[in-house]
Amino acid sequence: MLKYFWTNIYEKHFQIQVIIFENLDLARSTKISKQIYLLKKNILKIVEEDEEARRRSRRSLIDNVTMVRLFSVDCECVADGRGHNARALSLVAVVDENSKTVYKSPVAVTNVVSYLTRITGQKQGDLEGAPSAATVQAQVKALLGPDVLIVGQSVQSDLDWLKLIKGVDYQDSFDLADKFKAFNPKYQNYSHFSLQHEARTLLSGMSHQSHQAHDPALDAKWSMDLYRMFFATPNEAKLNVAKKKLISTRPAPSIAKQFNYQMDGICMAKFYPKMCICDDPTGQN
Repeated sequence: MLKYFWTNIYEKHFQIQVIIFENLDLARSTKISKQIYLLKKNILKIVEEDEEARRRSRRSLIDNVTMVRLFSVDCECVADGRGHNARALSLVAVVDENSKTVYKSPVAVTNVVSYLTRITGQKQGDLEGAPSAATVQAQVKALLGPDVLIVGQSVQSDLDWLKLIKGVDYQDSFDLADKFKAFNPKYQNYSHFSLQHEARTLLSGMSHQSHQAHDPALDAKWSMDLYRMFFATPNEAKLNVAKKKLISTRPAPSIAKQFNYQMDGICMAKFYPKMCICDDPTGQN
């Protein structure tokens, strides 16, 4: 009687199924025995090649993980018009994986309508002699590269301001706003939090004052500290505890709300159409 022996080899996405036909009554037949021998030899070869491929894959993965460098970038803007979308890049900071500031530079702006000093901390004269946006963008790109993971809060806006290209200037980005997003059972929806709320709630030694001028180097440091604390070594239980704390802790009013959504006649109601005083299109958080 013909017997069927199945050998299944599993490894992640790989599966090799081999049918070995062996007729015990005809096992003495040289022809059949030779066929079985060759078939088994081929199976062993496939197994060895597959194991070597897995070793190379694991080695490549380890090398890639080792090569990744971490940076956090953050940008500040002044107003070059009256609308809530009328902003110009005015200050850039880059922080490394140890939360050390490795780059910080003002950016020249040709037509400042308002420095929004109470928010930006910048004032007239601070941008005199500053390099152009193109120069600052080039200097930041020189620090980065295709082996870099960029960490930040709503980081896409910073990537856009710096004109960074994925695959060229950085490998990937990590958005804390998305990672800390949490379901709020009270309102049956997802809550998004500001970087200030995340830092003041989850990082020790943080000030709880309602407002302080924005410092992009400090924001980048907070981002990197939060990444190291909750995401560098994934721990779902620890992250869930943090999310519950973010939900249960009352956040301070947004900077825009603190100033009634306008400053120096400049609209700051991009995400609150009811308070908008300009004609720029509004958006959603």
